[in-house]
Amino acid sequence: MKLFCATTLRNGPVDLLPHWLDHYLRLGVDQFVLCVLSEGMSGQIDEIQSVIAGLPVRVHWFSDWTDERQQQVLRNALDDVGCRGEDWVVHADLDELNEFPAPVDELARAMEKAGRSAVHGNFVDRVSAGGWLVAAKPSPSLAEQYPIECVLTDRILKGFTEKIMLARHEVWVSGGHHKAGAFSGGHVVGQWQDYRVHHFKWRAGLLERLRWALANVAAADSQWGQETQRLLEFVGAEGRIPIEDERLESRLAGSSSPKIRPRTDRSM
Repeated sequence: MKLFCATTLRNGPVDLLPHWLDHYLRLGVDQFVLCVLSEGMSGQIDEIQSVIAGLPVRVHWFSDWTDERQQQVLRNALDDVGCRGEDWVVHADLDELNEFPAPVDELARAMEKAGRSAVHGNFVDRVSAGGWLVAAKPSPSLAEQYPIECVLTDRILKGFTEKIMLARHEVWVSGGHHKAGAFSGGHVVGQWQDYRVHHFKWRAGLLERLRWALANVAAADSQWGQETQRLLEFVGAEGRIPIEDERLESRLAGSSSPKIRPRTDRSM
């Protein structure tokens, strides 16, 4: 079994890239593709190349970004590195670390036996110990830098928290990988709560980027615009996520979360 993973780099920092690659290499991904937007990331290519040196990563340049064509860009890039319809793809944005209830090869085989071709999980928002939007550092792990788990996206932003985590390449997955063109529920291994997408969006520079997008490219009355407005109101003038707010159900996670369960079909 060969496991693929692709994501897009469009305009922001690449501070999470080393952590993202390390997580998915340990999870068992064989081949990565980074779809890099020419107009937004050309100034960071040296940093990107330094991070991926010696790793099984292909850079796929593209132009003229739109949300609607995101998935087609990813699919084309995966095709170019030999991913075929029956192959399995881990879906994850740069700020998402997936946690599965079993080694990914065991999960894929169980899904194949049950006739399932996609599975989804839900966001677990990760924030710093004080709720401040701090920059990610090369070390320690993201789990240690952002040790608080909460339900910010669900309870405060009122956003859609389901994310497709694993699917066959033949399955069409929507932009942002919130939905799949195949049934993704009825989890055949573990319970739905065991499929966790650790979400490290809440970092330094986020509010500035959101305010810029709201003023320049996004409609305030769109779903994204409304969620952004709710976040800006929630963090207030301090720019801090009030983790003491009971609606967040904040809890201190262990440093081993998200848990890595190495593949069993090869020696790691």
